[in-house]
Amino acid sequence: MEQSIEKIAEILMEQGINSNIQYSITAYSLNTKLSFKFENATDLLALLKQTDATSNPDKALIEKAIIDAGLNPDQFFYVNFFKEKVTEL
Repeated sequence: MEQSIEKIAEILMEQGINSNIQYSITAYSLNTKLSFKFENATDLLALLKQTDATSNPDKALIEKAIIDAGLNPDQFFYVNFFKEKVTEL
């Protein structure tokens, strides 16, 4: 990983992203301060377990999401985190 899980967790918390984390998994970075490279699904799972206390992420579901994105869960990929969008009426 280019950055440690602890550093990524710190950045997410600084940005107000600390529960119900939303993200997209891609083969590329969006070049934002909330885009991070992960070496494999295990690294992403470790981050999600550390930062999202409201859920218990399942490795099989994370691997499925990576495969659905057309990627290999055992190879590097990018995760682009974003804040939850609130719809205004």
